[in-house]
Amino acid sequence: MREELITKFISYSERIKRALISKNYVAIRDLDLARREILEKLCGLAMEEESQEIFSLVERTIEETTSQISSITNDIKSLDMLTAKKSKMLQGYQAMN
Repeated sequence: MREELITKFISYSERIKRALISKNYVAIRDLDLARREILEKLCGLAMEEESQEIFSLVERTIEETTSQISSITNDIKSLDMLTAKKSKMLQGYQAMN
C-alpha cells in the first residue's frame, strides 16, 4: 500500500506540473484535491513508520507547491494587467463614440 500511495502521489504531482504548463487551472485544482487525499494517508503512514522517505517526499512537495503558487500568482498578475489595459482601451473607444 505504501509504495502504491507514493506512486500515485508522484503521478499526481507530475500531472499538476503538466497542467500548470498548459495553464489548465481547473485541472490543477482537481488534481491537487486528489493529491491532498493521498498526502493525508502518506502523512499518517509516515507518522506510524517514522519514514524518512515519506517525510522527504512531503518536503519536496512543499517546495514544488510553493514554486507552483508563485507561478500561478504571476499568471494572475499578468492577466490582471492585461484586463486593466483592455478595459482602458474600451473606455477610450466608448468615450470617442
